[in-house]
Amino acid sequence: MDALLQVKPRPGRKRTIPPDILDSLQQELQEREGFSSYIEVCQWLAAVHGLQVPYKTVHRVVRYELKATLKRPRPMSEKQVEGAVETHKKT
Repeated sequence: MDALLQVKPRPGRKRTIPPDILDSLQQELQEREGFSSYIEVCQWLAAVHGLQVPYKTVHRVVRYELKATLKRPRPMSEKQVEGAVETHKKT
């Protein structure tokens, strides 16, 4: 009876990104500069932690597990006149 009540370790694959690295990634994503693309996140993981993580895995982890968004500026038209925004704000 006692053997049936024991919690057994679950088999399975190890996580691609260890929990301590996930914590540091979470902190980097919350910084003001952040990352502008998932490729930058892949490069950061390779450069800082020596991990080669596929793009698809990075996207899933950042977007769905950490629930973070990347820092991107709003799109701006190429036809926009330089200084027009400041002039408009003053009026």
